Amino acid sequence: MATLTASTVRTERDIEDFIDLPYRLYRNQPCWLPQLKSSEVRRFSKKENPTLQIVDTEHFIVRDQTGHSHARICATVDPHYQHKMGQHIGLFGFFEADSEEAAKVAIDIAIDWLSRKGIQTVKGPFSHRSTEETGLLIKGFEVPSRLLQSWNPPEYRRYMENSGFVIDYTLSIWHSDRDRWLRFGQNSLAKKMAVMSSQTNEQITIEYISPPFVKKNYDDLVEIFNRSFVNNSDVVPLDIDTLMFQSRPLMPFLRPEHSVMFHQNGKVIAFLVTVPDLSDILRMLNGRLGPIKLCKLPKKIKSIDTLNVALIGADPKHVGRGLGRIMAQTISNIYNEFGYLQLETTWIDDRNTQSKAVARMSGLRPIKKLAIMSAEIPNTLSTGH
Repeated sequence: MATLTASTVRTERDIEDFIDLPYRLYRNQPCWLPQLKSSEVRRFSKKENPTLQIVDTEHFIVRDQTGHSHARICATVDPHYQHKMGQHIGLFGFFEADSEEAAKVAIDIAIDWLSRKGIQTVKGPFSHRSTEETGLLIKGFEVPSRLLQSWNPPEYRRYMENSGFVIDYTLSIWHSDRDRWLRFGQNSLAKKMAVMSSQTNEQITIEYISPPFVKKNYDDLVEIFNRSFVNNSDVVPLDIDTLMFQSRPLMPFLRPEHSVMFHQNGKVIAFLVTVPDLSDILRMLNGRLGPIKLCKLPKKIKSIDTLNVALIGADPKHVGRGLGRIMAQTISNIYNEFGYLQLETTWIDDRNTQSKAVARMSGLRPIKKLAIMSAEIPNTLSTGH
């Protein structure tokens, strides 16, 4: 292979090459899920993406002498993550490579940049943060990725381990199909009914909300999300601007009564956001929305048969009081009422016993596993050379 060098992403061509690399590497890989390139361009715009106004991040691309790109990576210092985990931790993400040699050049430049920031431990992949695309796929490569799920080839784990990374913790994707659901014995929940928790004997009311969401909906989601993950040190607090930016691409496809707020004594104590799975549509579009593809959209949207549990959270004070069963039953209600044939989550932290319990009560089983990798930066680097 020709000599490879890494450079920072600066020009429009750099941004285009950075975004295009996975489309080129995985063009013949049916399990990879291409995103709309227009959404990716906005994702890397500091003017449009609120995250880039919070974190200190640098994007790198690895090329040969002809200018052909072979790898990409980003390195990030997130002050919110450091506040929870320590000032010595930095992040990496958006990692793609066509060879181990290219991977090493990318990883080395990211570690070098982080070391100059005083970072001693590197964790990821988080692209850009722990509330975005997360994890390195280590099991379930043959299962097509769905909405809000990452995909990578098996060799990436070897690339990371050969560069000194080890598995820090794991995440799982959970799934169920109609046959398993029926065997599991799920019963539909009457819509908008009040449910009594047998443990607490306190009324929990269910509010189904429909798009477009109003500001109070976002306020409630952010408040409960941040309460839900306050004890999960790897999940940074979410703000309204970031939530609105991340949810914007989904808004045209959200369906009525797929999102739920759970109330007790007039206060929101939990939330549930489910969305029709758009993976088949995104694969058809293959990154671009042209006139012919636009004409095919209505038929494709009607044919969606998978429900994706995109986001779920509960106030820790109410965990273990029967709320999990109520949330599982609500997922069942949406799944049955709208006639879905499959149900899938984004990812669930394998350390999160409450979310895993809700998944099991919903008839789901783990089908894919992702890893968060970490590595210590040698002292000769972390001291800033």
